[in-house]
Amino acid sequence: MSSIMSGVRKRIRRVGLYGRVSTEEQALRGFSIEAQVDALKEYAKKNNMKVVDIYLDEGISGAKPPLKRPALNRLLEDVKAGKIDMILFTKLDRWFRSVKEYFKVQEILEDNKVEWKTILEDYDTSSANGQMAITIFLAVAQNERDRTAERIKVVLDHKRKNKEACFGGQAIPFGYAKEQDVNGVMRLVKDPETQQACQEFWDILIKSNNLNKAIRHMAHEYGITKDWKSWSRMTQSDFYCGIHRGVQDYCPAYVTPEEFLKFQERETIKGTPTGIPYYFRGMMRCPQC
Repeated sequence: MSSIMSGVRKRIRRVGLYGRVSTEEQALRGFSIEAQVDALKEYAKKNNMKVVDIYLDEGISGAKPPLKRPALNRLLEDVKAGKIDMILFTKLDRWFRSVKEYFKVQEILEDNKVEWKTILEDYDTSSANGQMAITIFLAVAQNERDRTAERIKVVLDHKRKNKEACFGGQAIPFGYAKEQDVNGVMRLVKDPETQQACQEFWDILIKSNNLNKAIRHMAHEYGITKDWKSWSRMTQSDFYCGIHRGVQDYCPAYVTPEEFLKFQERETIKGTPTGIPYYFRGMMRCPQC
């Protein structure tokens, strides 16, 4: 009996499910990362595999290096920690579209004896011919990505000029959501769930000119936390004036252009990631701010 149970345990493989979709693919083709996850879960269940975790890079290009893909980076850390036997993804282009980056990651997988499988395609990494087929596919995919980059730019420029929502998933700016108008066109509108928080953030910022105060308010009142650099980038974006890449009235505004410009032009005490504003580093701290 013990030998039978041991055999069952050996057949159960620990797998990590990886899904990816770029911002352009979401905006142009409506690719769904949820559909990828459903297919991967079903495959794992049918093949008696144990799902260790699900790793999703939404709004991320297939050409981006591993360290710039948060979920892939986390997946590789779990690989190195010995938590995973195999990685599942739907198609090879969800994994990589760059030959160079593919082989960087493949070396890590081989060092840790971790395999991968595409559930909707048939690739064999155990033979020289199989490896060559993968290299050829990735080279073609990379060439296609490079050739279509300009076409995608033209399409997105047209959508922006038409004030269509060109964002997907996590790429949608804080305070906004997508909604179909009466003509069936996707537009950006103020998100009912975060509208009040976003408005209060800008109100505090304009009134007090203190980024740290606005950040603390978001955490205390709404439990919304981001790193300091993300909040800072948000304050520098004229998107919140309703402007997107030069297109006026692209979306509803949270702050007027006049208030936004006034805030940008002020010479004030600068907030720091530590939350301590200062006049002169290491010399004087403001007792009021």
